[in-house]
Amino acid sequence: MGECQSYLFNWIGGQPGATGLVFFAAGALYGFAAFRMLRFLLLISTAGYGALAGLITAWTLNYQPDVLVVAGGFLGALIGIASGRAALLCSAAATAATLCGYVASQMGLAGTPLLIVMASCGLLGATCALLGRETTALFITTLQGAGLMIIGFAGLSSAYVPSLGATFRSWASSQSLMIPILLTMVAIGAYAVQASRLQGDICTGK
Repeated sequence: MGECQSYLFNWIGGQPGATGLVFFAAGALYGFAAFRMLRFLLLISTAGYGALAGLITAWTLNYQPDVLVVAGGFLGALIGIASGRAALLCSAAATAATLCGYVASQMGLAGTPLLIVMASCGLLGATCALLGRETTALFITTLQGAGLMIIGFAGLSSAYVPSLGATFRSWASSQSLMIPILLTMVAIGAYAVQASRLQGDICTGK
Protein backbone atom coordinates (compact mmCIF):
# COMPACT_ATOMS: atom_id res chain seq x y z
CA MET A 1 0.00 0.00 0.00
CA GLY A 2 2.94 2.30 0.51
CA GLU A 3 3.63 2.11 -3.22
CA CYS A 4 0.01 3.00 -3.95
CA GLN A 5 0.27 6.03 -1.66
CA SER A 6 3.46 7.19 -3.35
CA TYR A 7 1.94 6.66 -6.80
CA LEU A 8 -1.23 8.56 -5.84
CA PHE A 9 0.60 11.58 -4.42
CA ASN A 10 3.04 11.70 -7.32
CA TRP A 11 0.11 11.51 -9.73
CA ILE A 12 -1.87 14.30 -8.08
CA GLY A 13 1.32 16.35 -7.85
CA GLY A 14 1.63 16.26 -11.63
CA GLN A 15 -1.96 17.36 -12.29
CA PRO A 16 -3.23 20.92 -12.80
CA GLY A 17 -4.34 22.80 -9.72
CA ALA A 18 -7.97 22.43 -10.84
CA THR A 19 -7.76 18.67 -10.30
CA GLY A 20 -6.60 19.18 -6.74
CA LEU A 21 -9.44 21.63 -6.24
CA VAL A 22 -11.99 19.06 -7.42
CA PHE A 23 -10.62 16.47 -4.98
CA PHE A 24 -10.59 18.98 -2.14
CA ALA A 25 -14.15 20.16 -2.86
CA ALA A 26 -15.41 16.57 -3.04
CA GLY A 27 -13.67 15.83 0.26
CA ALA A 28 -15.25 18.87 1.89
CA LEU A 29 -18.66 17.68 0.68
CA TYR A 30 -18.12 14.22 2.14
CA GLY A 31 -16.51 15.50 5.30
CA PHE A 32 -18.83 18.35 6.24
CA ALA A 33 -22.18 17.83 4.50
CA ALA A 34 -22.58 14.11 3.83
CA PHE A 35 -25.59 13.83 6.14
CA ARG A 36 -27.57 16.04 3.73
CA MET A 37 -27.04 13.76 0.69
CA LEU A 38 -25.92 10.48 2.19
CA ARG A 39 -27.58 8.11 -0.29
CA PHE A 40 -26.01 9.85 -3.30
CA LEU A 41 -22.54 9.98 -1.76
CA LEU A 42 -22.71 6.32 -0.76
CA LEU A 43 -23.58 5.50 -4.37
CA ILE A 44 -20.47 7.40 -5.51
CA SER A 45 -18.40 5.59 -2.87
CA THR A 46 -19.53 2.12 -3.90
CA ALA A 47 -18.91 2.96 -7.55
CA GLY A 48 -15.43 4.21 -6.65
CA TYR A 49 -14.59 1.14 -4.60
CA GLY A 50 -15.91 -1.08 -7.39
CA ALA A 51 -13.64 0.66 -9.87
CA LEU A 52 -10.71 0.29 -7.45
CA ALA A 53 -11.45 -3.42 -7.07
CA GLY A 54 -11.46 -3.73 -10.85
CA LEU A 55 -8.12 -1.95 -11.08
CA ILE A 56 -6.52 -4.17 -8.43
CA THR A 57 -7.89 -7.27 -10.18
CA ALA A 58 -6.46 -6.09 -13.49
CA TRP A 59 -3.04 -5.48 -11.93
CA THR A 60 -3.11 -8.89 -10.25
CA LEU A 61 -4.04 -10.73 -13.45
CA ASN A 62 -1.92 -8.53 -15.74
CA TYR A 63 -4.97 -7.52 -17.76
CA GLN A 64 -5.68 -4.19 -19.35
CA PRO A 65 -7.46 -2.24 -16.58
CA ASP A 66 -9.98 -0.30 -18.66
CA VAL A 67 -12.69 -2.94 -18.96
CA LEU A 68 -12.40 -4.21 -15.39
CA VAL A 69 -12.36 -0.69 -13.93
CA VAL A 70 -15.53 0.26 -15.82
CA ALA A 71 -17.20 -3.05 -14.96
CA GLY A 72 -16.31 -2.73 -11.28
CA GLY A 73 -17.51 0.86 -11.13
CA PHE A 74 -20.77 -0.07 -12.87
CA LEU A 75 -21.38 -2.96 -10.48
CA GLY A 76 -20.66 -0.73 -7.49
CA ALA A 77 -23.07 1.90 -8.82
CA LEU A 78 -25.77 -0.74 -9.26
CA ILE A 79 -25.35 -1.78 -5.63
CA GLY A 80 -25.68 1.85 -4.55
CA ILE A 81 -28.82 2.34 -6.65
CA ALA A 82 -30.45 -0.93 -5.60
CA SER A 83 -30.07 -0.62 -1.83
CA GLY A 84 -28.89 2.11 0.50
CA ARG A 85 -28.24 -0.47 3.21
CA ALA A 86 -26.09 -2.60 0.88
CA ALA A 87 -24.22 0.52 -0.25
CA LEU A 88 -23.48 1.44 3.36
CA LEU A 89 -22.42 -2.13 4.17
CA CYS A 90 -20.02 -2.34 1.22
CA SER A 91 -18.67 1.17 1.74
CA ALA A 92 -18.11 0.62 5.46
CA ALA A 93 -16.33 -2.70 4.89
CA ALA A 94 -14.16 -1.30 2.09
CA THR A 95 -13.31 1.89 4.00
CA ALA A 96 -12.36 0.01 7.18
CA ALA A 97 -10.27 -2.54 5.28
CA THR A 98 -8.50 0.11 3.21
CA LEU A 99 -7.79 2.42 6.14
CA CYS A 100 -6.56 -0.31 8.48
CA GLY A 101 -4.47 -1.86 5.71
CA TYR A 102 -2.98 1.52 4.92
CA VAL A 103 -2.02 2.25 8.52
CA ALA A 104 -0.70 -1.28 9.04
CA SER A 105 1.43 -1.06 5.89
CA GLN A 106 2.85 2.26 7.08
CA MET A 107 3.92 0.45 10.23
CA GLY A 108 5.76 -2.19 8.19
CA LEU A 109 3.18 -4.97 7.94
CA ALA A 110 3.05 -6.84 4.62
CA GLY A 111 1.99 -10.08 2.97
CA THR A 112 -0.45 -12.47 4.64
CA PRO A 113 -0.55 -10.64 8.02
CA LEU A 114 -1.56 -7.46 6.19
CA LEU A 115 -4.35 -9.29 4.36
CA ILE A 116 -5.58 -10.75 7.66
CA VAL A 117 -5.70 -7.29 9.23
CA MET A 118 -7.58 -5.90 6.23
CA ALA A 119 -10.10 -8.76 6.23
CA SER A 120 -10.68 -8.45 9.98
CA CYS A 121 -11.18 -4.69 9.79
CA GLY A 122 -13.46 -5.05 6.78
CA LEU A 123 -15.61 -7.48 8.75
CA LEU A 124 -15.63 -5.08 11.70
CA GLY A 125 -16.72 -2.21 9.44
CA ALA A 126 -19.56 -4.30 8.01
CA THR A 127 -20.65 -5.29 11.51
CA CYS A 128 -20.73 -1.66 12.63
CA ALA A 129 -22.85 -0.81 9.58
CA LEU A 130 -25.36 -3.46 10.60
CA LEU A 131 -25.49 -2.41 14.26
CA GLY A 132 -25.46 1.38 13.93
CA ARG A 133 -26.31 2.67 10.47
CA GLU A 134 -26.38 6.43 11.10
CA THR A 135 -23.26 6.51 13.25
CA THR A 136 -21.31 4.33 10.83
CA ALA A 137 -22.46 6.34 7.81
CA LEU A 138 -21.36 9.57 9.46
CA PHE A 139 -18.03 8.09 10.48
CA ILE A 140 -17.05 6.56 7.15
CA THR A 141 -18.04 9.61 5.12
CA THR A 142 -15.85 11.82 7.30
CA LEU A 143 -12.95 9.40 6.80
CA GLN A 144 -13.49 9.37 3.05
CA GLY A 145 -13.79 13.15 3.03
CA ALA A 146 -10.60 13.57 5.04
CA GLY A 147 -8.70 11.38 2.59
CA LEU A 148 -10.02 13.28 -0.43
CA MET A 149 -9.22 16.64 1.16
CA ILE A 150 -5.64 15.61 1.90
CA ILE A 151 -5.16 14.37 -1.68
CA GLY A 152 -6.71 17.57 -3.00
CA PHE A 153 -4.54 19.73 -0.77
CA ALA A 154 -1.46 17.84 -1.97
CA GLY A 155 -2.48 18.60 -5.55
CA LEU A 156 -3.18 22.27 -4.84
CA SER A 157 0.06 22.72 -2.94
CA SER A 158 2.07 21.01 -5.68
CA ALA A 159 0.56 23.38 -8.25
CA TYR A 160 0.81 26.62 -6.29
CA VAL A 161 3.31 26.03 -3.44
CA PRO A 162 5.77 23.49 -4.91
CA SER A 163 7.93 23.22 -1.79
CA LEU A 164 4.91 22.18 0.30
CA GLY A 165 3.80 19.73 -2.38
CA ALA A 166 7.29 18.22 -2.39
CA THR A 167 7.01 17.70 1.36
CA PHE A 168 3.76 15.77 0.92
CA ARG A 169 5.31 13.59 -1.77
CA SER A 170 8.31 12.96 0.47
CA TRP A 171 6.02 11.78 3.26
CA ALA A 172 4.12 9.59 0.80
CA SER A 173 7.28 7.90 -0.50
CA SER A 174 8.34 6.82 2.99
CA GLN A 175 6.71 4.95 5.85
CA SER A 176 6.22 8.16 7.78
CA LEU A 177 3.09 8.32 9.94
CA MET A 178 2.62 12.03 9.24
CA ILE A 179 -0.11 11.50 6.64
CA PRO A 180 -2.09 9.02 8.81
CA ILE A 181 -1.84 11.50 11.70
CA LEU A 182 -3.02 14.32 9.44
CA LEU A 183 -5.85 12.12 8.18
CA THR A 184 -6.94 11.44 11.76
CA MET A 185 -6.92 15.13 12.68
CA VAL A 186 -8.97 16.16 9.64
CA ALA A 187 -11.43 13.30 10.14
CA ILE A 188 -12.00 14.20 13.81
CA GLY A 189 -12.65 17.83 12.90
CA ALA A 190 -15.04 16.90 10.09
CA TYR A 191 -16.89 14.40 12.30
CA ALA A 192 -17.36 17.03 14.99
CA VAL A 193 -18.80 19.48 12.47
CA GLN A 194 -21.24 16.97 11.02
CA ALA A 195 -22.31 15.67 14.40
CA SER A 196 -22.98 19.18 15.67
CA ARG A 197 -25.25 19.88 12.70
CA LEU A 198 -27.47 16.90 13.35
CA GLN A 199 -30.46 17.52 15.56
CA GLY A 200 -30.41 15.52 18.76
CA ASP A 201 -28.20 12.54 19.46
CA ILE A 202 -26.94 10.23 16.72
CA CYS A 203 -29.33 7.28 16.65
CA THR A 204 -28.11 3.72 16.38
CA GLY A 205 -29.58 0.33 15.84
CA LYS A 206 -32.15 1.15 13.15
